Amino acid sequence: MSVQHVETAASWEEWERLVTEIGNVVKDLKTAGNADKDTVDSAVAELLHRKEQFKAALEAAITAAPDEATAEMLKAKIPAAPKPNKQDKKKASKAEDDGAEKDAKSDAAKKQEEEKMAARARKKAAEEAKKQGGGDAPLAKEVKAEEGASPAKKEASAPAPTAGKRPALETVTSAAATVSGGAEKKVVLNRTTELWFGKDAPPLFALLASRLAKREVVIKRVDPKQLPPGSTAYLLLPLGAGSFSGEMVIARYFARLGPSVDAPSQLYGAPGDAASATTVDQWISHAETLESATGPMVAEALGALNTHLTMRTVIAGHAVTIGDGAVWLALKRNAAAAKASSHGFPHVRRWLKFMETHPACVAIAQDFLGAQKDGAGSLDLALKDAVMGEVVTRFPPEPSGHLHIGHVKAALLNSHFAERYQGKMLLRFDDTNPSKEKEEYEEAIRHDLARLEIVPAAVSHTSDWFGDIKDIATEMIKAGLAYCDPSPQEEQQKNRFERKENVHRSASVEENLRWWDEMQKGSEEGLTCCLRAKIDMKSDNGAMRDPTIFRCNLTPHAQTKDKYKAYPTYDMACPIVDWLEGVTHTLRDSQYADRDAQYRWFLEALAPYLTARRARGPINFQPFSRVNFVRTLLSKRKLQWLIDQKQAEGWDDPRFPTVAGVLRRGLTVAGLKTFILAMGASKNTNLMEWDKIWAINKAVVDPVATRYTALLADGLVPFELAGAPAEPFAQTLFRHPKDESLGKKTRLFASTVMLQAEDAITLEADEEVTLMSWGNAIVRHVEMGADGKVVRVRGELHIAGDVKKTKKKLTWLASTPDNLVDVELIDLDFMLNKDKIEEEDDIKEIFNPNTVLPYMAKGEAAMRTIKKGETIQVERRGFYICDEPYVRASEPIKFFFVPDGKSFFGVPLKK
Repeated sequence: MSVQHVETAASWEEWERLVTEIGNVVKDLKTAGNADKDTVDSAVAELLHRKEQFKAALEAAITAAPDEATAEMLKAKIPAAPKPNKQDKKKASKAEDDGAEKDAKSDAAKKQEEEKMAARARKKAAEEAKKQGGGDAPLAKEVKAEEGASPAKKEASAPAPTAGKRPALETVTSAAATVSGGAEKKVVLNRTTELWFGKDAPPLFALLASRLAKREVVIKRVDPKQLPPGSTAYLLLPLGAGSFSGEMVIARYFARLGPSVDAPSQLYGAPGDAASATTVDQWISHAETLESATGPMVAEALGALNTHLTMRTVIAGHAVTIGDGAVWLALKRNAAAAKASSHGFPHVRRWLKFMETHPACVAIAQDFLGAQKDGAGSLDLALKDAVMGEVVTRFPPEPSGHLHIGHVKAALLNSHFAERYQGKMLLRFDDTNPSKEKEEYEEAIRHDLARLEIVPAAVSHTSDWFGDIKDIATEMIKAGLAYCDPSPQEEQQKNRFERKENVHRSASVEENLRWWDEMQKGSEEGLTCCLRAKIDMKSDNGAMRDPTIFRCNLTPHAQTKDKYKAYPTYDMACPIVDWLEGVTHTLRDSQYADRDAQYRWFLEALAPYLTARRARGPINFQPFSRVNFVRTLLSKRKLQWLIDQKQAEGWDDPRFPTVAGVLRRGLTVAGLKTFILAMGASKNTNLMEWDKIWAINKAVVDPVATRYTALLADGLVPFELAGAPAEPFAQTLFRHPKDESLGKKTRLFASTVMLQAEDAITLEADEEVTLMSWGNAIVRHVEMGADGKVVRVRGELHIAGDVKKTKKKLTWLASTPDNLVDVELIDLDFMLNKDKIEEEDDIKEIFNPNTVLPYMAKGEAAMRTIKKGETIQVERRGFYICDEPYVRASEPIKFFFVPDGKSFFGVPLKK
């Protein structure tokens, strides 16, 4: 059976099982009748998605079916289209009515409208050209950059050239381009400045110049064939005012343009200063030399830059110019020069530190260069011998536990490069050890990848190839490339350490085949043996000293049951299956670099047997470093021990580094992906702090985390306000002060509010303070108890006060019976008390038993609406993710604190 047939069969059968599974879930939810609408709708949407995937897999299988009977059987399985519900029918009816209304417009009205639009465009283009003295026209309107306009937006931009063909230059640049519209032509105008470029080759200098000039453009990522001949970047001005081709030309255009017509540009030095403009041009040329410099030329180029910057803040004039931008980009693109700049070039270091904080550079670094503190890596590297459309990568997890943050990097990198080269990524379960693997772990891995938005092109198991691997092992024995070793494991390890061959290495082929047969039977004699590759016992590389490639195991296999009694090791199976499944590029953890030579040995030694099964090109290597965090346990065996010892809730414990754990803790998928992809395919292995990944995550959650108030229940202090309405009242406020689209909440107000004890102790008589979301109040009296704690505060409401002039901004809750809800705010500490975890470390000795730190609190009534998994911001305390939402008054709502890169705890630990 071919690889393609195996993948197709496995694909449709797997989707069929998943459709049945989610179908049962939907049925149970609807039957129970107590599930909320969002839950049911989400389950139904998932069912429809899986049915579509199932249908696509079936259609592929029908095409590849060996006979008509099989095809008919598969056709019968195709799920019927879902019946439209009432809401869908209403939408369809409305769409028909809208369509009829549009068709009712007369042709004369359409033509008149189009003529008016074309006239206005010509008039405005002439006016703009006149302002510029017949030269470059300014932007007609500043808009936010878009990542690749969709076909639905084509009427707001220049018509996209036909895919696969080079457009005539005038097709893209005309002020009033036309597209076919039946019997008539329709005028199409681009109303914004558009920058077109190949989707894999962004013109960074042009983009940086536009940011420096504070001129935003609409970004159009296109197939390079859609650009004018010989051009890598193309700028189209609005309303036909002009166009330019070439990255350097476009960059210089933005530099001359400046931020507005009234504000002259300083991106070419001081306005009207020919000397500074020439200096800028000179350093743009020098940047090209710096970018390509190698060896001694790096120091020479940096030396010239260091000397030039000795008495200067910037390259030319008194402000950042595109000369600064060009040199900064050169250093970002030349890793050797960037590294060398930190040694012996103080003025370059000073200038570079300044440039790294410039908003334009920060934006370009984040959007296109994978910005990060340590500059660990970038994804803007090319895979060796990669052919567009033919790249095949693979992610081969062992189904012996859940995915953790270390696996995420491998999965995302494989997925990224497969997408970048329009190829495919395979998910292959390395199920070579039946004693450790469970089907539940396979399901968990699939689920985790789905949550990470990673969709493999096909799913397979190493066990799909056990027959081929066994046959190849037999050929190895016959060719003298492998031998059976019945000696004890301790003796084998001793010999490998001492680089000694044992007597079994020279046994006859006949004797080895007899032992091999006993291993296949799982006999008493066979169980004493293992099969070893005959490579080089004298090698300095331990991985080459006759590694074990087959072991006996009588545990039934999850896929093959009792069919086999001897199983290949990963070292043996991986290169073979990579070859047979058509993998073109293997992204391998640099930690196992010593096994690369072993991998290559298998491919070379087994070439005759592999090419007989599948003729193909070579497999390329791309090493990357694994993710290592301080105080973090990545060993699945040790994580399982914590679960077994009841020291953890399960694989989704929020203190675990598993995908399920970190997502439950509040790390977003977007934040996790941004962090991993920013690291890129770097080979540098560093022990990282957690602050960076949480800081990235904060940037994701801050714009969408709704705001609420919760006060620690220990020591709430009443603040009695004179001048406030006697009866409690409610107001509707936005849940997020900067984004009204996130909805509203109801906030209660009263003449007595509760303050946090830690705030109350700081108050003084006649002090004016601000009650957040209400206004100012003046403190008149602070009543102290015998124990020195504040028991009551009295004052008066002063709404007319200026909130900008007060130093203290206080969170508060109205003291009313229906306002307060019980809340549990939970801080989580590291489970380990050692930064760098070694393999030999005893988990019991480095385990921290006190890592769950709960604090009871009172929250505002609106917190009852928060859903499980929703991240909020508790005012003046930090971000929290809801783990257990409101169910009943007797049970508190539970939240986990989400670190933000600066704070790891929501409640400061007492010293």
